[in-house]
Amino acid sequence: MTGGRAATRAHTVRVLVVIGVLATPVLATTRALAQVPPVGATADVRDVSGRLVATSEFREGRGEVLITLNFPNPPGLTGTHAVHIEEVGRCDPPDFLSAGADFNPTHKQHGRQNPNGPRVGDLPNVNFTNGLTTYNTSAPGATLGPGPASFLGPNRTALVIYSGADDQLTEPDGNSGARIACGVITPTPPPGAVAPVKPVVPTPVANPAAVQVQPAPVQPAPGQPAAVKPAISPAPAPPVVPNPIASPAAPAVVAASPVAIVAFPTSAPPVAAAATQTSSGGSIGTGPALLIAVLGVTLIGAGWVLRRRDQLR
Repeated sequence: MTGGRAATRAHTVRVLVVIGVLATPVLATTRALAQVPPVGATADVRDVSGRLVATSEFREGRGEVLITLNFPNPPGLTGTHAVHIEEVGRCDPPDFLSAGADFNPTHKQHGRQNPNGPRVGDLPNVNFTNGLTTYNTSAPGATLGPGPASFLGPNRTALVIYSGADDQLTEPDGNSGARIACGVITPTPPPGAVAPVKPVVPTPVANPAAVQVQPAPVQPAPGQPAAVKPAISPAPAPPVVPNPIASPAAPAVVAASPVAIVAFPTSAPPVAAAATQTSSGGSIGTGPALLIAVLGVTLIGAGWVLRRRDQLR
């Protein structure tokens, strides 16, 4: 008995170990998926007149955010221009100052050549001298997930293009000039996501019983008199038929029924059936009928006893 219990415990321990080994990668994958940031983000960059200057795409990288700017062909800009990520997701024309200062969650100084920089929102210049239509860069230290360095934080962020080049050193914006285009960075919904549908709430009725649907009146055709509603009279009561009195000389009259009644011959012997009627067609009395019934039952019982005795032999 003790050996059997020990074997059972050992088997249980082995099963638990196997379950733990199989569940470890599943839990690790679930934890990793829970920490995955959004699929990406986009921004439509427009100038003061609302003309589309560029479309930008943002993707999560390893410790940085990868940025791609797509310009129309030919691009609407020429020369070299500064590109910054600003700290507020607002683009109010004509100066786009509503976007705030450069995005700086790490409290650094401006410029990628600054020994105390750069800020997270400081990006390299873009040069349109050769008819550039696609521009790829990155923002080290930025993220699209949660955290103070997120481009999708509570205030959102904005991508701004300046009129001049950035010297990557001078505070506060590298002598980049005026802001000429701006776009709010917004998250991209994951594939297959469907916007929630607002449910339709019916208007409650104070007294549902009091609401009655009235049929629309029927208008007569032109040239025809209006139809006169017939007077509704009560349905006539069915005639009272007196119950017929059964006469011993006349047979009782039975009302016709839609269901056919089929009479099957009984197994009673013809002699007994003939004895129940007289030659004049009348019925026999109650006493003789009872006597005949008792005699028939007696004969049937005697026959069953004799047959049972023969079977037992």
